[in-house]
Amino acid sequence: MVRPLSWCSWVQGLSSPEDRVAGRPALSRSSLRVVLAGLCVTEIVSYGVIFYAFTILLPQIATDTGWSRTAITAAFSMGSVTGGVVGIFTGRILQNRGPWTVMSTGSVAGTVAIVMLAWTPNYALFFAAWVLAGAASACTHPRQ
Repeated sequence: MVRPLSWCSWVQGLSSPEDRVAGRPALSRSSLRVVLAGLCVTEIVSYGVIFYAFTILLPQIATDTGWSRTAITAAFSMGSVTGGVVGIFTGRILQNRGPWTVMSTGSVAGTVAIVMLAWTPNYALFFAAWVLAGAASACTHPRQ
C-alpha cells in the first residue's frame, strides 16, 4: 500500500527521490524556510492569476470578443473539470516522484495557458487555453 504524501512530508525532507538515492543531503533549515516562502508566494499568485481574476475580467472579455458570458464561463468551467480529472493522475505522479517535476511542469503549462488566454484570436483556442489552465492547476495546486 502506498502511503499518501502531505505538504509536511515534502517540506520535511525536501529532496527529490533521486537526491535521496544518490546520498545528496537535504536542504538546511534556513533553505527550507526560503523554499516554503517561495511556495507560498507562487501558490497565492497562481490562484489569483488563474482563478480569481476570471470574475473580474469576464465582463471585459465579453465586451472585447463579443462572446456570451455563458460561453466564456463554460470554457472556465471545463478547465475546472479538467483540473479535477487531471488531479487524479497528478496525485499518482506526486506519490511516485515527488513535487519537483509535477509543479514545474504545471508552472510552465500555466504560463502558456495564460498567454494563450490573453492573445487568443477565437473561441476554440480560448476554450483550449482554459482546459490547459485547468490541467496546470492540478499540477500547481495539489490537494493532498
